[in-house]
Amino acid sequence: MLSGSKFDRITNEWGSKWRTPTLAQFTELINNTTQSVITYNGIKGLLFTSNKNKKTLFMPFAGHRDYYNGKYTEWERGTHGYYWAGDAFIAASMRDMGYMEIWQNSDKARARAVKPGYDIYEYELSIRAVTSSSGQTT
Repeated sequence: MLSGSKFDRITNEWGSKWRTPTLAQFTELINNTTQSVITYNGIKGLLFTSNKNKKTLFMPFAGHRDYYNGKYTEWERGTHGYYWAGDAFIAASMRDMGYMEIWQNSDKARARAVKPGYDIYEYELSIRAVTSSSGQTT
C-alpha cells in the first residue's frame, strides 16, 4: 500500500492530510453514488452524486499518456479518464498499480476500479487527491 506512505507523491508534496485514494475507496465511490456524464466548464467527464447526502464530485475524461515510439502520446482525452490508486500489487514495485477507469458507453456513464494484470508503469494517469481532514465518506 502506497497511499499515505513516504512513497505517496501526494502526501510528500501536499502534506500528511493528503494522499492518493485506494482501490477500496474508488469502489466505495462507485457503489455509493450515481454517475452521469456531464460537461462542466467545457470539459466532459463523470459527475458522481452521493446516494446518501447528494454531494457531488466531478472527474474529467482526462485520458492518459503512454510512452510510444520514443515519446509520450496522449490517448482517449475527452472519452475516458484514468486515475491512479494508492495500491501496489507487486512487493516493493510500482510496476502493477491499481487505478479507476471512467468512460461513456452509448449514453451511460461507466466506472470501475481495476487491479491490473499487466504492467502499466509506463502510463501517465491522473491523480485525484483525497484528504482525511473532513472524515466524511460518500
